[in-house]
Amino acid sequence: MKITLKEKDIKDTYSDSGMLIDELAYSIDNWTSNDLYKNNLDYEPREPYQFDFETDLFNQTKTPEQLYSIAKTLEVSLNANWQKISEEQKLQAGACVALNNPEEWANLLSAYTEAVKEQSEFEGNIISELYQKELEEARENFHDDLYKEWLHGDRDSKGIIREIGKYYGGESVEYSTKKQDEMTFTFEDGDIEETMELWNGKKATIKNVKEWLLIQISNASNARQQKEKKEREARKIERERLAIYKAEQSTRAEEARKAKLLAMTLN
Repeated sequence: MKITLKEKDIKDTYSDSGMLIDELAYSIDNWTSNDLYKNNLDYEPREPYQFDFETDLFNQTKTPEQLYSIAKTLEVSLNANWQKISEEQKLQAGACVALNNPEEWANLLSAYTEAVKEQSEFEGNIISELYQKELEEARENFHDDLYKEWLHGDRDSKGIIREIGKYYGGESVEYSTKKQDEMTFTFEDGDIEETMELWNGKKATIKNVKEWLLIQISNASNARQQKEKKEREARKIERERLAIYKAEQSTRAEEARKAKLLAMTLN
C-alpha cells in the first residue's frame, strides 16, 4: 500500500522551515536541513579551490592606471616609469612589471594575495570580484554536497529519507527534491494490516493508514519538543546554580583575603 503525505497534511509544524522533509526529520529526532547548514558553517571553504591569484592580478592590471591604483591600495611602491615602458614594449602594465622586474611583481602579488584572502575585512572593500564569486560558489557546492548526503546518505550513513522510512515502518520511501512538498511511503500489506488492527481495530484503507501515520508523526514531533524543553530548563537551572556557586566562592575568597590582610599586624 502506498501512502503519499503532502506538506499541507502537516498541521502543526515544529521545524524552522516547515518543509515536509524537515518536519519528518525533526519527528525522528534527527537534524533538519537548517541544522545541517548551521552545524557545518565552521567547516565551509575559507577560500576558493585552486584560485589563480596571479592571473587575477594580471586581469586587474592591464593598464598603468589600474596597476598604480592596485599598488596604492595595497601600499606597495612601484617604479614610476612602468607606463612608459609598457607603451614601448606594447605590453599590459602588469605583464610588463612581471617581465622586467620579477621581484617587484612578486612583492605586489604577495600583497595582493594576502589582501584578497582578507578582503571581507580589508576596509570593507572587495578587491577581487572573481575571488568573491568563486568563494561563494565553493561554499554553495559544499553545502549542496552535504545536503545530498543528508538526503541519500553515503557509505557511512543511510540518509534521512531511508531513516524516515525505517522509523515509520515503511518498506520504501519515495522523495524528490523536484517535488519537495510530498513523500510517498510503501507499506507491506500484511504488516500494515496488523498495525491497523492494533490501532483501534480500523481497516487498512489508504485514508486510515494516512491518518495513523500523521498521528505518529505529530506524537513523535511533540515528544521531541517536550524533551528539548526539559533539556533547556535543566541547562538553565544548572547555569543559575553555577552562577550562585561562583558568587559564593568569590565572596569566600574575598573574605579569606581580607582576614589574611588583617592578620598582617606589626606584632
